[in-house]
Amino acid sequence: MVSRTILTAALALFASEAAAFWRMDCGHLSFERVDPIDAPGKAAGHSHAVIGANNFNKLSNNETLLEAACTTCQVTPDKSSYWIPNMYWQDAESGELTAVTTTGTTVYYFLRNDNTMDVTPFPPGFRMIGGYTKKRTGEFRKPIYDPESVKTQASIKEGASQAELQEYSLGFNCMDWESGKNEDTLARAVIPQPCHEPQDATHKQCPSGMRAEIYFPSCWDGKSLDSEDHKSHVVYPSRVQDGTCPDTHPVRLPSLLFETWYTTAPINALVNAGKKGQFVLSNGDTTGWGYHADFMNGWDQDILERAVSSCKNLSGNIKDCPVFDGQLQSADSGCEKKDWDFPDENCEGPIKKLPGNNPIGDIPVIDDNGTEDDASPLDDLEGKNYASDGDDVSSVASSKSAPAYSAPAAASPEVVAAAVPEEANNGAVYVTKTADTVTVTSEAPAVVETQYVQQGYGKRAINEHHRRHQHAHRH
Repeated sequence: MVSRTILTAALALFASEAAAFWRMDCGHLSFERVDPIDAPGKAAGHSHAVIGANNFNKLSNNETLLEAACTTCQVTPDKSSYWIPNMYWQDAESGELTAVTTTGTTVYYFLRNDNTMDVTPFPPGFRMIGGYTKKRTGEFRKPIYDPESVKTQASIKEGASQAELQEYSLGFNCMDWESGKNEDTLARAVIPQPCHEPQDATHKQCPSGMRAEIYFPSCWDGKSLDSEDHKSHVVYPSRVQDGTCPDTHPVRLPSLLFETWYTTAPINALVNAGKKGQFVLSNGDTTGWGYHADFMNGWDQDILERAVSSCKNLSGNIKDCPVFDGQLQSADSGCEKKDWDFPDENCEGPIKKLPGNNPIGDIPVIDDNGTEDDASPLDDLEGKNYASDGDDVSSVASSKSAPAYSAPAAASPEVVAAAVPEEANNGAVYVTKTADTVTVTSEAPAVVETQYVQQGYGKRAINEHHRRHQHAHRH
């Protein structure tokens, strides 16, 4: 664990009269395809870096977490579980993926209340997800390094939608300890993909490492410990980091912020030596818009309640909160995972494909209204491999027959693509999308026009895809 004794950029970003907070360093417990909130009892859709209680598993709930023997975080009475998608480096030549070395995650508990309400501790049994794993493009926020806009929240207009507030809740930044030119928290909207020259708004080498950051919603409906989508019971306040809560969600909770630190020096060396590649999240996202995080409360409730009511120091130093006296440990305490649900799955690499076989790229899965398309009729076709723009689909044809599938689709121009599900024994599956249907069949169209396979894309998304790839080809 890298020592972080200096105040991070988050302090400047979040300082306010009501911004008492504490921060705790946490080591990573495991890298595994487990998500007891979104995929209880089975393998999750992608792998995660897991933080906290050492008995975390596919059936974890708030009660079982309290039985954990130890935690990878500094506060020993906090047996909560926190998890985020893995970050990989993909070599352009071999296609191999290797998990980027991480030096841990810092978890912040901000006690903001806009001076009109008390901050309520997370109740027993509480859980939530922040961010949208399927998001691949920004609708409201520009993918540039813009510290002043984020710091002052100048771009967030009064009455902003939750979709807009969510975009300002996540970010990435480059660290440069030697020069002191560290980027501010949340100031960079997308993953800074490394390239030697030229470096621009979305391409930059991070000399001393990269941070991925996400802010959770902090306005609660006051009654639901969870919701069907694990998000609707909480929303963001009017200015993401602070502001007012809507009448539908009037209870103010602690504001959670995760900062995960990645080591970039080995990757910079490869890029400087002429190697090409890209950062990839475990959900296949190369942009960062699909970054997300999960929280399951496992605190000793008495300790949490006393900390929320009495930890009023603005330093953020966890040692300045007397409630935690005698209950702190190093994040390198040696806490080890108890049991593994899928011990044979390699989630760290080198690997040829992502755990869960997620397609890699900026394939958007957001409809034209900016909402997540959770009900795609193609979600049951696991293990999809996507053809490239303009590929002749006959080149991936197979004598093996593949299943056919047809379902309603949102209105859109025709989209054609090819996929090869593992369950079809590598038989070629071709996807045709019209304004009325999505059809998956083994009968091959002439040319693959686009990689988009999931429903809900309009011309805006398609044009954005081509614009991004034309831009990428210049680097």
